[in-house]
Amino acid sequence: MTDAEYRVQKKRLDALRKRWYFRLGLGWWKITYRYVKDEFTVDGHLEPGTLATCEADWQYLKARIDWNMLRVADHDDDYLEEAFVHEHMHLFVDELREGVEPGFDHLVHEERVCTQLARAFIWTRQAKN
Repeated sequence: MTDAEYRVQKKRLDALRKRWYFRLGLGWWKITYRYVKDEFTVDGHLEPGTLATCEADWQYLKARIDWNMLRVADHDDDYLEEAFVHEHMHLFVDELREGVEPGFDHLVHEERVCTQLARAFIWTRQAKN
């Protein structure tokens, strides 16, 4: 990815951030965004197909969302908007991971909940326009 291509994709994400940050009630959160141009990793493993990840420290309202800029470029604006809102939904549900029984795959449930919440927020915004 060239620097020019990177800037185009970052602009798309910045526009989504401007649109959604306060609509989602995230004004109290300290969110760091990381934009990765090459070798995207998750938990130290290469994950080139992953669009984004979210790590939340819910007790302190802090989080980091990493974006795989190569994958960002692969998606249209509607898909990217849903993914953007979806990643931020993880902030609201992350604390439900506490006390989960060992061996229970809670992430599949969390992903579905985050997808449904993201769609609900987007549908609500669209209904107002």
